Amino acid sequence: MPLPITCPGVQQPVVDLVSLPGLPQLQPTYKPPDERKWLSEVLSHQFPAARILSYQYDFARPNTEVSWTKILDEGLDLLYELIHRRKTYDEAHRPIGTAYSSESY
Repeated sequence: MPLPITCPGVQQPVVDLVSLPGLPQLQPTYKPPDERKWLSEVLSHQFPAARILSYQYDFARPNTEVSWTKILDEGLDLLYELIHRRKTYDEAHRPIGTAYSSESY
């Protein structure tokens, strides 16, 4: 899955924050109003020097079976996306943080 930048416009980011959704089976009835709005309106103001990226699992959709193998595969895909997104020396040495939601979105 691609790793889009949710809040573009940060000229000199000092950290990359990666938003990760929770597993839908944990709270299948919860649907927040707009996940990207939360990332851009709340998280970007709390961390103005952060480049905020949003990763979507293949199984972050209703009625998708989740297994440990799929979770491992998605973790490897996330690492692959981060490596390819962070090409320059400065990007590769920038700290990475996560914004994990315990709910699915």
